[in-house]
Amino acid sequence: MAGQSISSVARRYGLSASMLFHWRRLAEEGSMSSLGADEAVVPESEVKRLQAQVRELERLLG
Repeated sequence: MAGQSISSVARRYGLSASMLFHWRRLAEEGSMSSLGADEAVVPESEVKRLQAQVRELERLLG
């Protein structure tokens, strides 16, 4: 796909060109690098639940 515009690639795959621009910007900023860190991806809701649990345990332990 070298030499093709983002808009033409987006059309080929039925995507929004703005989404491809957004993905490219995230990749350039390193925002997507965690996906290659061999770590599980956890939903934010699960992280918040566990953080609340840790706070409660810390409170109980003093």
